[in-house]
Amino acid sequence: MTAHHKCAFEPAWTLLLAALLSADVPGQDEPPSLEERWLTLREKLDAEPRSGQRYRLLSEFLRSDEASQKPSHRIVLKARFTLGAEALRTRRVDDAAAEFEEIRRRSDRDAPWGLDLFGFATVGLAQAAESAGRTLDARQLYREVKVRCPATRYADWAELGLARLQTKAPAVGEQLPELPLLRDRSDQTHRVRDLRGEPAILLFLAGPQEDSRRRTILSALRAEDIATNRLWTFTERALPISPEGPPAGDRVFPSQNGLLSDIALSCRIQATPTWLVLGPDGRLVARNPSPQRLRQILRTLKRERNR
Repeated sequence: MTAHHKCAFEPAWTLLLAALLSADVPGQDEPPSLEERWLTLREKLDAEPRSGQRYRLLSEFLRSDEASQKPSHRIVLKARFTLGAEALRTRRVDDAAAEFEEIRRRSDRDAPWGLDLFGFATVGLAQAAESAGRTLDARQLYREVKVRCPATRYADWAELGLARLQTKAPAVGEQLPELPLLRDRSDQTHRVRDLRGEPAILLFLAGPQEDSRRRTILSALRAEDIATNRLWTFTERALPISPEGPPAGDRVFPSQNGLLSDIALSCRIQATPTWLVLGPDGRLVARNPSPQRLRQILRTLKRERNR
């Protein structure tokens, strides 16, 4: 072979070899699919208590090339819903509304999963409007859910929302509105009226990143010799079991729908953590007292009860 022929042949051979080496072969690693990346992300989210970090992880996933190229894919819409719910739990209602609106626009309601996402997103959008005080918008959205998603859990949540819009926020000195049965994380059911007879505290948290407030209130109850089951904690995300013993004597109520709880919306909770102190007669005594002030209030309520 002449030098000229050799030089002409080598580039073609090099290209062929490169093609063979880059071809898919059994056992060769492939880029993870969108579904696999979503499962990995869910594991990270479950292990991440900080809302800001969860928000960042979800935003990065949605900004990825594959997610951007498939904006109507079921996995992408699920991620968008998770991001909207995270924003709603931390009362970033405008951000939440934008995510829920995008899901409503892109979900395929002819597919079972599409109807689920549409119903979930519309309830979330209604809750965002309700949290922002836009009562007319919230009422219209809840009614839309009842029409478009009849005989579903979303219609049931919409019915609760419409009933809730007929009530007002409890003021100091007033009774809390009666609510449907509440289910704690031990799967036991309770009613707000069960708290009457002793001082009690309702604590509202967005998730485990705010659990230090719960521990502070438990310490105040113990210091005043009040049973820790007089603290009811309502959380939009699951709390870890306390090292003091499951569940440290208090009652913890996770959200039942992945959005905002009915009682948080009924009490017009605008930020978390928020805690409400109830007297033995069930009336609201104080909202967000400092730890020192909380102990003074509990002491006074005990004295009044014993008269």
